Amino acid sequence: MNATANHGHTLTMFAAALVIVTGVWAGASQAPNATQTTATAGKPFEEASVRPCDPDALPPVPAGARGGGANSFQMTPGRTHAQCMTLATLVRTAYGYGPAQLDFLNPGGRGRGMNFNNVYGLGVEDGLRVRGGPDWVRSERFSIDAVAEDAADAASMSGPMLRMLLEQRFKLKAHVETEQIPAVNLVIAPGGLKITPLADGSCERQPPVPPGQPIRTTADGVFVGDPPVFLFKAATAEEVRHGAKPACGIRMQRNGPNAVMVAGEATLEAIGRALVGGLGKPQVFDRTGNMAKFNLVLEYLGDPTSPLFSGPITANAPATPVQPAPEANVVLEQLGLRLEPAKAPRDYIMIDSVERPAAN
Repeated sequence: MNATANHGHTLTMFAAALVIVTGVWAGASQAPNATQTTATAGKPFEEASVRPCDPDALPPVPAGARGGGANSFQMTPGRTHAQCMTLATLVRTAYGYGPAQLDFLNPGGRGRGMNFNNVYGLGVEDGLRVRGGPDWVRSERFSIDAVAEDAADAASMSGPMLRMLLEQRFKLKAHVETEQIPAVNLVIAPGGLKITPLADGSCERQPPVPPGQPIRTTADGVFVGDPPVFLFKAATAEEVRHGAKPACGIRMQRNGPNAVMVAGEATLEAIGRALVGGLGKPQVFDRTGNMAKFNLVLEYLGDPTSPLFSGPITANAPATPVQPAPEANVVLEQLGLRLEPAKAPRDYIMIDSVERPAAN
């Protein structure tokens, strides 16, 4: 995925992560064991260059804040390139985690895994997932160019091999700890479920994307390739309300102060995750016991602190004022669902010691 355009009620990064199979906040597919403090798997990079970025001349971030500019990460067979990323973001990536604010997309905080020939924007680590160390690990930026043997796979290069590189060049020592944080359970409300499951074929399926092709998601649809070619037009919330088939999966957008979810053949678990994302909640656990699929359009009062409302991309303001929708629990009760408070474990990485890298 390379970009998300700012157009109309544009999908934010959070929304694009729901729409596209490959997560916007990606990482190695496996996180290390909590007792593992050094990389122990795979071979090191054959050679690597680590250089500081000029804070007054950072490369511009493209439209959508993903790919090609500051804070981007890319791998091709035998090569890894990180451009102007903070050390904290590099550590989070190397340990296989995504941003803590997006745990609702990736249970356990694991990244979704990265592939060759894509450019990924990984967000700037804010101190929730990576803690400790001096202030510069979250403010100063570095670029890395590393060469590996051709047989190295993407998971190794973005995980154990990157950890080894950080340990060698930054003298990084770190470990993983776990804390308990607020979460929510999605349950069926008293009186039972009031929505009807649907059979397969009740949503429009997006054509497959050729491997390695960049994807651009806008309010107008999905584009693929460079230059981008139109691939798929998803029905809007208003069109679905008037009988159009929704796109398969879940799309989120803003409507003034409201969050709008359009779900096509989505499970209650997926609907719950998207819902708490729009509410700024960290994790949701599906306790409904229902595995059926549903088509829905939900509009509810959003949380201004959630990624949908406060992410790097914000939607244009509506032409006319939009009345606030009911709160999410009120909307859910109409469907026979409810959110209940819960607790969940969240991993974080503690930096024990680190040094600025020596010159190459």
